[in-house]
Amino acid sequence: MHRANALLAEWDELAPARAPRSKEFRQIEEQLAHEKAKTRRLREKVRQLEGQLSSAATIMLEMQAIISEQGGASTVRRIGKNQDPGR
Repeated sequence: MHRANALLAEWDELAPARAPRSKEFRQIEEQLAHEKAKTRRLREKVRQLEGQLSSAATIMLEMQAIISEQGGASTVRRIGKNQDPGR
């Protein structure tokens, strides 16, 4: 076992720190990095949209509860062209 450590240490000294990469390999690495960044952005967008959806669902449920408390009567009324919405 001790000999294995010595061999590995010798290998580390003689072997280059990093094997040379081909141009194609570097392009694939760059593409992968780009796709990972794109995935992170899309996941963040999904989280944002899920938050908006949750908020909208909560508001709709609250509105439904309010309408149900009023006996189902609609609180919306039609407003004509010349009518003041405040009246």
